[in-house]
Amino acid sequence: MRPDQWRRQPGPVALAALCAALMICHQVVAKALRDALFLSAFPSADLPKAMLAAALLGVPSVLAAANAMGRVGPGRLVPGLILASATIYAVEFLTIERWPGPTAVLVYLHVSVGGALTISGFWSVVNERFDPHSARRAIAIITGGAALGGLGGGLLGRSLGELGAKAMLLALVTLGAMAALLVLRLGQGSSASLLSTRAASAIVSLRESSYLRKLSLFVALTSFSAALIDFAFKMSAAEAHSGAADLVQFFAVFYTVTSVVTVLFQLGLSRFILDHVGLGGALAVLPGALLSFGVLALGAPGTLTFSLLRGAENTLQSSLFRSAYETLYTPVAPSIKRSAKAIIDVAFDRAGEAIASGFVLLLLLFLPALAPRIGVGTAIAIGGVCMFMAMRLQKGYVEELAASLRAGRIHLDEMQVGDATTRLAVSQTALEIDRAELLRQIQALRSQEGHAGERGSRPTSARPSLEPLVAWPRAAELASGDVARIQAALVSAPLEPPLVSLVIPLLAHDELNPAAVKALLGVAERSAGQLVDVLLDPEQPLKLRRRIPRVLRSVASSRAARGLSDGLFDPEFDVRQRSAVALLRMVEQRPELRPPRRLVYEAAERELSLDANDEACFHPDALDDEQALARGPGSAFHRGIEHIFTLLGLALDREALDLAVRALAGSDAKLRGTALEYLENVLPDTIRTELVKRLSRDLPRKPVERRPSKELVEELKRSMG
Repeated sequence: MRPDQWRRQPGPVALAALCAALMICHQVVAKALRDALFLSAFPSADLPKAMLAAALLGVPSVLAAANAMGRVGPGRLVPGLILASATIYAVEFLTIERWPGPTAVLVYLHVSVGGALTISGFWSVVNERFDPHSARRAIAIITGGAALGGLGGGLLGRSLGELGAKAMLLALVTLGAMAALLVLRLGQGSSASLLSTRAASAIVSLRESSYLRKLSLFVALTSFSAALIDFAFKMSAAEAHSGAADLVQFFAVFYTVTSVVTVLFQLGLSRFILDHVGLGGALAVLPGALLSFGVLALGAPGTLTFSLLRGAENTLQSSLFRSAYETLYTPVAPSIKRSAKAIIDVAFDRAGEAIASGFVLLLLLFLPALAPRIGVGTAIAIGGVCMFMAMRLQKGYVEELAASLRAGRIHLDEMQVGDATTRLAVSQTALEIDRAELLRQIQALRSQEGHAGERGSRPTSARPSLEPLVAWPRAAELASGDVARIQAALVSAPLEPPLVSLVIPLLAHDELNPAAVKALLGVAERSAGQLVDVLLDPEQPLKLRRRIPRVLRSVASSRAARGLSDGLFDPEFDVRQRSAVALLRMVEQRPELRPPRRLVYEAAERELSLDANDEACFHPDALDDEQALARGPGSAFHRGIEHIFTLLGLALDREALDLAVRALAGSDAKLRGTALEYLENVLPDTIRTELVKRLSRDLPRKPVERRPSKELVEELKRSMG
């Protein structure tokens, strides 16, 4: 897939949005019917018992569903679950008039367990249908479709409520059958429809992954809080309304209003919040709103305030929270996600609801009059804990993205796999072994390649006065201008610090460069100031300046680090690029010399603001091994982007960034998406937007294989008979 296609996939996104609208419409009608039937047949005090029974039934159901999903994938399982649910609605349609009480219980359990399983399964299909980068944008559109479906469900439920429970059940059968067909189509052509050879055990995954454990606890706590609020809301509704028809109308109106608000919120604020406060902030909005509306409900308890509290929870849960929450699963491997997501979404959700139900039963037993207010107060306290956890989850999400890149690198292009594996398996120290010998071999192959027309090609360029150096016998040899005599002087003995000023200009000479580098390395730490002065002096030859960083990187001192940091802002691209690579090598040895992140981002912003052709002036040198991020001359990106990634390596996790770059240059769309998602979560807005734009323009397209003309002619002959 071409880079310009990553962001717009109208077919799958539109289909997913339609599926979401249909399923949420179905869910809203089902919930309105469920609550109305139960509260009209039983007292509100029995509601916690039904909630507890649904939670206990949900645990084995989700375990079975998770096991099946891990084996066959959500793309095949979920349509079957939806059809099974529609069949149960048909049975309830036949029994509602003859056995209203038992059917009301069956509907409550069916909607509570089956609805949660199918909705969670649908989002699993979505997660596997889209690559991680596309998923973030697709989920926002799909959530908008779900919000519109909620609005349609509220209006449909209100209309059908006047016709009775049988009409609503018949509508649920029809909606379920339609949703099953659409979800089956959505799952085709993606990993969701493929058999998994060996599905990962969800229990093992949860035990081994701290990220999934935190996510599970977060889901349980939010479910606990929501269940307490739901109880207070329904208890007040049951006290204010009587009869199934009256309750159906009340719940239908409630879900219609909340759906309208959800649509407006999703279209107006949800995307803005996600883009500006991040996933953690978006997740924290829900518990934050519950804190605010909960205080209002405690101060003035009643149907109106409890409805506002429940409405705020329902609106945010269906829009902003859902968009942020589903994104949290994008870095999780499909084999793990298939089973673990269902358990987290439903089993831990039911566990939170079960604990809340038991808590409410105790309140009704000992403090029945205060049960709703105590429940809301407890929900507020839990909301504060969830706000803290939301910010911690964002950090875990970024770390999991990096881990996903590491685990997924074996799916890159074949030529890149070996190189990536080698570079990640060998320590940085091993990468530096015998580097001097390697450079000498490179020089031997390229020693005849000169760069005529560049400044500083003669060994006498920028030669200082010899008057202060007359006491040193080698001074005259080094300043002689004779290549053979200079070469002999450089290798005869270790270099004395006073002679550094004579040797530095020799770096600009291709033939003398290796010996000059070796001589300077012995005294570089004591001569860092001189080297930095030449590096930053625009009057010095360009070839000389761009070779200084190779020497400075071995110094690993604060003075050298500051000089290289200043070199990041030099007018010459060559100097900036080599300074960045040298600084990166230095930081690998001495992490405490890492420049401030602010300075690194400022340098990256500057590079992004320059014209894309500025990097064309890069001059490769014999002996120069300073390819950005050490990926070699075959990199798929032009040097401007290479340099920006080198800069970012000074501020981000080097290994994760290197894998992200390799994924971006590969052919695996999902890995490219994961890499872009990682960059979007770790980079500031000022860099992220422009970098993604440049990547979309500059990422390589796979070349078309050129076939021999004779072969083409023969093929034409065969095709034409």
